[in-house]
Amino acid sequence: MVSWLVLALTLFGSLCEDPGVAPGLAVLTPEPLFAHVQYLAGPELEGRGVGQPGNEKAVAYIADVFEKSGLEPIDGETGYRQVFEKTAFDGKKFSMANVAGILEGRDKDLAREVLLVGAHFDHIGRIGEAVYPGADDNASGTAVLLGVASALAKYGPRPKRTICFVAFNGEEGNFNDPSRPQFWSLAGSTAFAQRKPLGDRPIVGMINMDMVGRYLFEDVLALPSVAVVHSTPNPFGEAVAQAKASCRLGVFQAPLGYLTWTNDAYRSDHAPFAQQGIPILWLSTSMHVDYHRPTDRLEKVRPEQLARIARFVYLTLVAAADAPAETFAHR
Repeated sequence: MVSWLVLALTLFGSLCEDPGVAPGLAVLTPEPLFAHVQYLAGPELEGRGVGQPGNEKAVAYIADVFEKSGLEPIDGETGYRQVFEKTAFDGKKFSMANVAGILEGRDKDLAREVLLVGAHFDHIGRIGEAVYPGADDNASGTAVLLGVASALAKYGPRPKRTICFVAFNGEEGNFNDPSRPQFWSLAGSTAFAQRKPLGDRPIVGMINMDMVGRYLFEDVLALPSVAVVHSTPNPFGEAVAQAKASCRLGVFQAPLGYLTWTNDAYRSDHAPFAQQGIPILWLSTSMHVDYHRPTDRLEKVRPEQLARIARFVYLTLVAAADAPAETFAHR
């Protein structure tokens, strides 16, 4: 078990000075990030459950943000929606959609390589009279995804490598509501990994945000903090180190499968990519008592935490996208 004292000292030691104004970085402030959470976890969307109206409203909202940001669709014919078919437990097929946008790299050689940044936007939705808002899980990660995508696409700097931003659907699966299609989880990320909508362009690394709206182990430490779970070897290591040196955020790093609170190292949308040998970073602020309960509400998300993590992701992503050619090995 990790010593709480060692962990606290590690986190305190990485609470560094604010990096100041940089292209794109200055717009990653609490208010606009929390506004995304307010809509996605608000009453109109009723928890964004697959097969319910709120899920489709979330798709439309995310696609609109991507378009206004200046991201390009992966496929000019299908737009930002990446519709895929899923087979339910009863054998019937049904459709849902991921949302994807791309920021082409500027380097004539490295632009072919793609860094994938993802977060799932679906949640449990409404079951009977109970609504599961999913403010932390995972409106928070989706808000960071939207914020970083907008910051980079609108304000730069344009990276050397190409970056693809994907809001995944169907991560939660549906095991509890017989009124809707019941299916296994990680549906959207699995479909994306299997269908390879980027063609023969290699995905050289993947960053996944899932539940980032609170503090890591907040009942014990109550510090601005996040866990960063990584593959081994970890080509993101230098990028993370650079970002840590410029962020007021405690960053606790661990190899994939090490943290016991995750229960399952492959429980989120990085899994289908890690299983293909793609290096991953998985950002999370861990489980809490409101996990998968109607009490995962807006007022429990920390807006300043969203901003700190968004800035960390932005800096990590920029550093990774501009890293030397040998950093990410082609598979």
